[in-house]
Amino acid sequence: MQSLIYDAAVSIYNNARTSDGYYGGFWSGPAEGNQSIWYIKGSTPQQCMTTGTSVMMITAAALLEAGVDNYLR
Repeated sequence: MQSLIYDAAVSIYNNARTSDGYYGGFWSGPAEGNQSIWYIKGSTPQQCMTTGTSVMMITAAALLEAGVDNYLR
C-alpha cells in the first residue's frame, strides 16, 4: 500500500502539474495542452478538489517516506 501511494504521488508530481504549479485532473499527465483530455474538454486544472486531492497524495507519500506515524503532532 505504501508503494502504491508513493508511486501515485511521484506520477502526480512529475506528470500532472501545470506550468503555473497547479495539478490537473489526470494524475498520469499531462495536465494541460493538446495531449490532455481534461484540458481539451475545458476542465480547468485549478479546480480546488483536484488540487487538494493531489496535494494530499503527495503529502501522504512524503509522510510514509519519512516514517512519520503520528499524524496528530
